[in-house]
Amino acid sequence: MTTLQADLNQQGRTVLVTGAGSGIGLAIATAFVGAGDTVYFCDIDAERVHSASEALGATAHGEVVDVSDYDQLKALVERAVRETGRLNVMVNNAGVADGKASIEKTGLDLWRRVISINLDGCFFGCKLASEIMIGQGSGRIINMASISSFRGAVNGVAYTASKHGIVGLTERLASDLGPSGITVNAVGPGAIETGVSVNSEALLGDSYPTGSASTTSDEKLREIVPLGRRAKPQEVASVVLFLASEAASYVSGATVPIDGGWLTR
Repeated sequence: MTTLQADLNQQGRTVLVTGAGSGIGLAIATAFVGAGDTVYFCDIDAERVHSASEALGATAHGEVVDVSDYDQLKALVERAVRETGRLNVMVNNAGVADGKASIEKTGLDLWRRVISINLDGCFFGCKLASEIMIGQGSGRIINMASISSFRGAVNGVAYTASKHGIVGLTERLASDLGPSGITVNAVGPGAIETGVSVNSEALLGDSYPTGSASTTSDEKLREIVPLGRRAKPQEVASVVLFLASEAASYVSGATVPIDGGWLTR
């Protein structure tokens, strides 16, 4: 086994992943379980928590949590620390799409809900994790940004604002927390094979814009993405696993695009 492989397969860490009931979050949780870690995870949907728990096995512990509720997320963080004595990795993945809504179609309810889940939820996770990690003198925080953190016209107003905010939050926290031995990074997925649009519409209800073109067509994707395809959630998870490892010990404040070359076009 190479040094890099050993670093990527560290065992015994306590990892918390938000929004891990499906899609990218589930792939991230699966990757950490596969690396031998104890994983605490949450999702806002009880059925997804149940099915993910069955898939992940005995070393994963799921709860229903709305990350926009600070106290709910705090209770999960406290449980992880109480049961294992530490928190080594925090992955703030939970997020919701906005149907690519323009300013005209972005009502106050849609704006507030998207910002509260995507940006407030990320901040809450960072704050709670940092309080534990500062005391430990070590830790990894990884936030879920987006291709929309770099391109203004890819998604809607609220989603784009939230994902730009995550980049700024990540950079500031890397500066604040570096002296305590904590790295803070983000990943910026492009087109990924997930059901986020369907899940978001179900969650947001009447505030979700009607008639939205919420996904990029395969034909358009081949025009704008040099690799010509969507990524699998596991391809995002592998980068998160790297950023959580000792192999990335000198990487902090970065937002890593996972976009098949989209930003080159």
